[in-house]
Amino acid sequence: MLGKANGLARRPWFLVPILVLVTFLVYRPSWNAGFIWDDDDHLTANPVMTSAGGLKMIWSSVTYARYYPLTLTTFWLESGIWAFEAMPYHLVNIALQAINGILVFLILRRLRVPGAWVAACLWAVHPVNVESAAWITELKNLQSGLFFFLSVLCFLRFDAGGERRWYTLALVCGVAAMLSKSSTAVLPLVLLLCMWWEHGAWRRRDLLRSVPFFLLACGVSVLAIAEQHGQVARAGTDEWKLGMAERFIIAGKAIWFYAGKTLWPVDLMFVYPRWDVRAGSITEWAPLAAVVATGLVLWKLRGRSWGRGALFGVGFFVVGLLPVLGFFDVYYFRYSYVADHFQYLASLGVIVPVVAAIASVLRRPSGRLLTGVVAIAALAALSWRHGWVFRNEEALWRDVVARNPKCVLAHVNLAEELVEQGRLTEALDQCQEALRLKPNEASAHDTWVSILVRTGQAREAGERDARSGNQAR
Repeated sequence: MLGKANGLARRPWFLVPILVLVTFLVYRPSWNAGFIWDDDDHLTANPVMTSAGGLKMIWSSVTYARYYPLTLTTFWLESGIWAFEAMPYHLVNIALQAINGILVFLILRRLRVPGAWVAACLWAVHPVNVESAAWITELKNLQSGLFFFLSVLCFLRFDAGGERRWYTLALVCGVAAMLSKSSTAVLPLVLLLCMWWEHGAWRRRDLLRSVPFFLLACGVSVLAIAEQHGQVARAGTDEWKLGMAERFIIAGKAIWFYAGKTLWPVDLMFVYPRWDVRAGSITEWAPLAAVVATGLVLWKLRGRSWGRGALFGVGFFVVGLLPVLGFFDVYYFRYSYVADHFQYLASLGVIVPVVAAIASVLRRPSGRLLTGVVAIAALAALSWRHGWVFRNEEALWRDVVARNPKCVLAHVNLAEELVEQGRLTEALDQCQEALRLKPNEASAHDTWVSILVRTGQAREAGERDARSGNQAR
């Protein structure tokens, strides 16, 4: 084992309210935020939320439920309680983030990881998680994370005591996690990692116990892949036409990208620039080669306590990212191959080993406490500042345009928001920039036509609509 947790972590119930308070304060900018991108698709404009048969539609139709019917069920329940007032949805998200931080703390304590509370708190307030906590749509991450961590905790309790009820609860929570978001299908791999950590090797019974989880994961994964494939096919564009070589290159780049953003969370943005991947370039393979080399070195050093801890962390990090590394088509990849909310669970694989290593070096409790407080304060300040980006649509897309000026999606969505506000001249500028970057972007043409109609230029609108139709053909 890496060692015992620090002195403060021996009093968990004293630390829990502190973690909750810190989490709610850090996400204060989200308390009064509004709805942003995709919130309409999932909630405010989703017909199942106001339909008498909405709950049945969620569970019986892939069209509405996609691969997260349990998350949509939560939205359905919330909409019945406070309709479409944004604040309660944001507060629920923040509360779930705080609860997830507590569960991470309890799991790390059970695994006897040094600096458990600091690691859990750092993860709860980390800037890369602002996107998940501040974006109502990402209830998917928060709710699936809740059940994911509960499943891990119950499985560890079962492994320690052998009581069947804990195994049953782990399985039930695993199902709930996967029905909340399919990316938690990595759960059985994480459980095996935990068993390796606890026992130093995989026992036959560990493998047998994981079989039901793997069966569930396979079923959910097939459904998710089919659903995403349907979205890609309906889009009818070629952003996803990647060969296997390009997919491996993207995976290598993405792993280092996410690790970098976790260790140095600056220049975060809602939509990152989309990489231009060329399989023919030898240098493009360097990130993947470095990942493999790192794994091999850590495997060789697994006999040392720090090597074993690092290997566990890297293993968890890569496993957590598997669904979004590019091996399977994800609709969002048409905009970027990476996103902060993609690494919601995986970021623990970087944060925890780093904190554990520092806690192991700093023997004095006072030194650990001071270092932990400074680190938490620094990340909290960054998260507070980043949280304001998500306060409304205009703030979100202006931030993306400023940081990623070639993002067509941002220009078009900002234009649409400005049209809604009646700021047509500014909206037209955004449309023109979007079409300069991508001349055949249909949504930009449509918004331009809408502006012309609003300004009484019906003839010009008709001509532009016809030209854009010809370009699309």
